[in-house]
Amino acid sequence: MEALIRAEVLTCGRNLADYKRIRRFTLREDEFPKTTTRKIKRFVVEADIPAA
Repeated sequence: MEALIRAEVLTCGRNLADYKRIRRFTLREDEFPKTTTRKIKRFVVEADIPAA
């Protein structure tokens, strides 16, 4: 499943300029952690993503 999604993203990116292409992405099975007002807690999400 992940390979199929990755291939589709790369295929769509070929038609875009370099600065618009998606360079890396992460697939998640669970929902993003949210505040009581249903906004994504970005500081928690950024801490979970490994630096490349």
